[in-house]
Amino acid sequence: MEKSDNHVIPEATTDKPVPFSRFVLHVFALSGLALAQPLYSWMSAQPEFLVAHGARLPETLLIVFVLTFGLPLLLLGVITPLRLAGIFLWPWVQSFAVGVLAGVLLLYLLSAQTLWVVFGIALAVVLLTTLLYRYWVPFQVFLGVMAIAALVYPLAFVFTDPVRSLAFAGDAEVLRVTAGLEETPEAGEVPGKHVVLLMLDELPLTSLLDEQGEIDGSRYPAFARLAATSDWYPRMSTVAVATGPAVTAAVTVRLSSGESRATWQNHSPNLFTWAAGVYGLSLRADETTTFLCPPGVCDRASMKVDYAILVEDVLILLGHALAPRQLADRYLPALDDRWYHFGVDRFFFRAGFAAVRSDRTRSWRQFMQKLGEGFQYKHLLLPHAPLTYQAEGARYFTPLRNRGYRVSDNIPGHYQVMIQRHHQQLQYVDRLLGELMDKLKETGRWDDTLLLVTADHGHAYRPGEHGRRIRSSNLGDIVNVPLFIKRPGQSEGRIDDYPASIMDIAPTIADVIGEPLGWDTDGVSLLDPARPEREHVDVACVGVIGGACLIAHDRDLRARVPLMRYDAGREASLNWRNRHLTYMPGSNFPVPRVRERQLLGRRVDEFEVTEHETGQLALFDSRRLESVEPESGVVPALLAGYLEGEDFGEDDALVVALNGRLVGVALVSEIMDGDDEVTGLMLAALLPHQAFSSGENRVGVYHVQWEDGSPVALEEVAVVPAD
Repeated sequence: MEKSDNHVIPEATTDKPVPFSRFVLHVFALSGLALAQPLYSWMSAQPEFLVAHGARLPETLLIVFVLTFGLPLLLLGVITPLRLAGIFLWPWVQSFAVGVLAGVLLLYLLSAQTLWVVFGIALAVVLLTTLLYRYWVPFQVFLGVMAIAALVYPLAFVFTDPVRSLAFAGDAEVLRVTAGLEETPEAGEVPGKHVVLLMLDELPLTSLLDEQGEIDGSRYPAFARLAATSDWYPRMSTVAVATGPAVTAAVTVRLSSGESRATWQNHSPNLFTWAAGVYGLSLRADETTTFLCPPGVCDRASMKVDYAILVEDVLILLGHALAPRQLADRYLPALDDRWYHFGVDRFFFRAGFAAVRSDRTRSWRQFMQKLGEGFQYKHLLLPHAPLTYQAEGARYFTPLRNRGYRVSDNIPGHYQVMIQRHHQQLQYVDRLLGELMDKLKETGRWDDTLLLVTADHGHAYRPGEHGRRIRSSNLGDIVNVPLFIKRPGQSEGRIDDYPASIMDIAPTIADVIGEPLGWDTDGVSLLDPARPEREHVDVACVGVIGGACLIAHDRDLRARVPLMRYDAGREASLNWRNRHLTYMPGSNFPVPRVRERQLLGRRVDEFEVTEHETGQLALFDSRRLESVEPESGVVPALLAGYLEGEDFGEDDALVVALNGRLVGVALVSEIMDGDDEVTGLMLAALLPHQAFSSGENRVGVYHVQWEDGSPVALEEVAVVPAD
C-alpha cells in the first residue's frame, strides 16, 4: 500500500485471488451483459415472440429469472467444484471464466464479421480479460459496478413498453394490438353465422370421384353427404404446388410469388386479420406449416403455454445471439419472423417432422374438442404423405424408408401401390369429415354455419410424372382440388361449373357474413351474380419444387391454362386411376386392377400349391408379424421386400396370404442405385387391417399359374427375413 497524507491508496495490481462472493457478483454482471441483455433487446424489439408463446406476466418473469439468475448459476455450478476441491489453479480458473464471458460479449458485438476475424478478436479479448481480472484491481471494481446494470436490464425489460403492455394485458387487448385493430368486437357484436374452414392437404379432386365423375358415395359417404347439401365446384383450382404459397393466396386473396415466408407480417391484411375484427376472441386457427394468423389472435392469447417449446426457442435465440452469423445461419434454425417453434423448420423434411406428421389424429381430436362458435380454421395434414393410415384409422409401418435405393419413376406397379395407399388414407379423412359434420349437427350449429372444405394442392400418383411439377398431362392431379361450400340454412346441394379458384374462398366468406374484406383482391365471391367470366386457370409456378411449372408461363411466373386443357387434364387423371385401381369384391378396400385380384378372399388350400423353383422374398421388418395386436390400432399392413428369382419382372403381380387366406395383391417394381442402374426387384403389397389376427401371423406369397384365363395353381415363393 502507498500512503498519502490522510488516505491509504489501494494498489492497482494484486496477485491474490478475488474473494468468492465478489467473483459471484462479477459472474452475474458479465452474464447479464453477455448472455441476458442481447435476448432482452431482441424480445423488446420483437414482442410478438412473447405473444406467440402465450406468455403473460408469470411466463415473462420466468424468462427473466432464467436469464438473470439461471445462466450464471449454471456457470457457477460447473466451476465451483474446482474451488471446493482446493485446486491450486483456482485463481486462474475464475479469471478464465470471466475472460470467456467477456469473449462471449464480444461475439455478440462482432457477430456480423467474418468468422476468423470474430474468433481471432474474441480469443485476444479472452486472454486480455483473464490477465486483467487476475491482476488489475480497478477492472475488478468496474465489474462490481456493472452488476447494477445486470439488475437494471431485466427491470427495464419487464416494466417498459411494449413488454409491459403485453405482460399485463387481457386477451382482448392482445388481440387488438397484434391484429392492428382500433377496437375489438364485443361478444354481442359477433355475427350469428359461424364459419368452419377445413383445409385438407395433397388431395386431387379425382380421388373422390367414381368412374362416372361423381362423388363416390360408397367409398366416401361423408363427402357425398356434404355434396348433397352444399355447393360443389368441380372445376375448382389451386394456384400453387406447395402449402405455403397456396394457403397464402387463399387468405390474402392475392397470387403469391412464393419468395416470402407464409407469415402474417409478410402477408397482412389477410383472412385472419379480417376475422379478428369481425369475430374478436371467437377466432381460432390451427395452422400446420404456415403462420399467417397473428400471434395472440388465433387461440394463442388464451392457450396453454408449452414450456418445452418456450425453453427451446429461448435457447435458439441465445445461440443466435452468441454464435457468429455464419455459424448461426448454417447450424441453427432460422428465426425469420415466425416467433414460435423455430426448431420445426430444421426438421421439416427430416425425421423430426415425422413426429409432427405422426400426430395428425391427435391434432384433429384437439381441434374437435375445441370446436366452438365464431370463426374456426383447420389445416389438416391429410391425406398428405406419409401414407400410414387405413380407412378405419388404423396405422401401419412403412418399411420402405431408408433402404438405400429408389424406384424408377416409370414403374406402374409402384404407383399402383402408392395410389392404393392414398385412397385408404383418404377414406380415413372421410371418416374425420363425417365426425365434423355430425358434431355441428349435434351442437345445433349446422344450420348457422358456413362450412367450407377444400385442399391446398393435389399430387400426381402416376408413372413418369413428378408428384408436384406441373405438366399438361398432370394438371388434373395437382391443380384440380375439391371445394364444397355449405351456406347457412342450405339443405339442398348444387353443382356449379364455374372455374373457381382458391383465391375465391375468402371473398365468398366475407360475402356470406356481410362484412367486406377491405383490400384489393385477385379473387371474387362465388355467390356474386356479377362474377366475371373465366376462360383460363391461373397457376403460380412456385413451391417447394424448383421450377414447379413445366408448361409455358409468362415472366410473372404465372401459367395461364385454358379451361379446355384444364378439363382434359382432369379426365386424363380420372381415366388413369380407373384403369389401375379397383376395389376388393364386397369391400371398399382398394386393390390394383390386375387379374390376380379375383383370387382375394379365397383360401390357399383351394388351389394346388407347389414351390417356386427359384423365387425368394427377403421380407422387410418380418419380426413385426410375430406379435400383432390389431386392437392397438397399429398393424404391419404394408408388406415389402427384395424379390429374387427367375421369371419375375416389373409387370408381375403376386398374391399374398395371411394365415392361409389370400388378402392382397403384391406388385413388382425395379429398384435403382444412385447411378440409375437397375439393381434388382422390389415387391410391395397393402393388406387390409381386418386380415390380421392377434399374435403371430403367417404370411405366404404366391405366383399364380393361369390356364385359359383362370387361376389353376399357386407357386409358393420362399419368404426369409431381410434384416
